[in-house]
Amino acid sequence: MLYDKPFQIIDGPSFLSQKKEIIKNGLFQFSCFTKSPFIIDCGANIGVSVAYFKNQYPESDIVAFEADPQIFKVLQSNAITLGWSRLELINKAVMAGAGKVKFYSDNADGGSLINNALSTKPIEIESVKLSDYLKDRPVDFLKIDIEGAELLVLEECKDQLGNVFNIFVEYHSFAGKPQSLAKVVGILENSGFRCLSQPLHNQPKPLCISHHVFGNGYDG
Repeated sequence: MLYDKPFQIIDGPSFLSQKKEIIKNGLFQFSCFTKSPFIIDCGANIGVSVAYFKNQYPESDIVAFEADPQIFKVLQSNAITLGWSRLELINKAVMAGAGKVKFYSDNADGGSLINNALSTKPIEIESVKLSDYLKDRPVDFLKIDIEGAELLVLEECKDQLGNVFNIFVEYHSFAGKPQSLAKVVGILENSGFRCLSQPLHNQPKPLCISHHVFGNGYDG
């Protein structure tokens, strides 16, 4: 159950973690001056974030991307069950370019285009450029939680970030690979954002950039 409504999940621990961070702690809380904000959710998973946005802003317009085909089916089911409207669901990965990319699934909330430690059998999926969705309309809130591809995506769309009012980026770092947090923050600062950085799972307030620190190849 989510907001006292039936809600389909795939992985219990990841759902409970999302529910605590997003619903209880208000991780994606943001201020806007309209009842119908435009929200882009990159990495929507099963829809906990979409549920939060729709509960806060029932008249919001949302574009939600989820790369994993199996997770996407659950996202679609939840959208129908909860009766969400003004919502566009896209089963594609947000990446540096449009085309075909390899995707590594973990059957939960950590599927990745980057972290090949998750699976020995990647699947091929379609990708899109985020910049194509930032051009035509001001974006009140942009969420980027794409398991390690955040720098590639931010570099691709940096010229359009001036059209975004609020942004959340979950930064991922992988053991044995170079870190890129400074570059991520640099892009955001150059685009006019002020950044707050705190470890995820350890704070009750909204934030701009977080560092995801747990299993499946992630490091501290």
